[in-house]
Amino acid sequence: MFALFVLMLLAASRRQVVQPIDRLVTAAVAVAAGDHNRNVGIDGPDEIQRLHTAFNKMVVDLRSPQHTVFHDCA
Repeated sequence: MFALFVLMLLAASRRQVVQPIDRLVTAAVAVAAGDHNRNVGIDGPDEIQRLHTAFNKMVVDLRSPQHTVFHDCA
């Protein structure tokens, strides 16, 4: 019975933590390759939501004209 509880807890933590981070990693790889139109869905515990919000803001900032001008001059 305890083993079943542990398995259920692991499955829930995977859904709440690992899957959102996997989506964020996939999006980060795409952004690094030049796809600045990526956003990630915001779900999961508060820390995951904060991470996704920061990532989405970073992508928006990368699309800004200021970043483009600075990047082109460097």
